Amino acid sequence: MAPFKAEEGRSIREIAESLGIKTKTAYARLHLAREHLKTLALA
Repeated sequence: MAPFKAEEGRSIREIAESLGIKTKTAYARLHLAREHLKTLALA
């Protein structure tokens, strides 16, 4: 999900629609992806 947002500049709503998930689910997954990236960056 993070690549969709960062590289393509797509909105959360557009990402959710393309993946067939709810907008809230897309927000949650993006949050988890960002947290994972922070963990990797600090390792």
